[in-house]
Amino acid sequence: MEIQDIDNFLKYYSRIKGRTKALFEYIPEDKIEWTIKEGKFTIGDIIRHLALTERFMYVENIQLKPSLYKGCGEDFAKDIKIRLTFILN
Repeated sequence: MEIQDIDNFLKYYSRIKGRTKALFEYIPEDKIEWTIKEGKFTIGDIIRHLALTERFMYVENIQLKPSLYKGCGEDFAKDIKIRLTFILN
């Protein structure tokens, strides 16, 4: 898909984000911090990573500022409701 204007980009981005949010709604709360192997990303890490890169990397970079991304560990949002709030907004 070639995006040639901001309106089309925002519609596209909204659809992508909507599908991502819908997927996260199906993850059982007791599986959020599950990982395939110690030292690998958990499902919660992936959710936090998506949300935090959007805010602390993309938002900064679009303003020609350096990334403020500091990671995606549980300390950024351990509670499921906080994680979903990150990605839903």
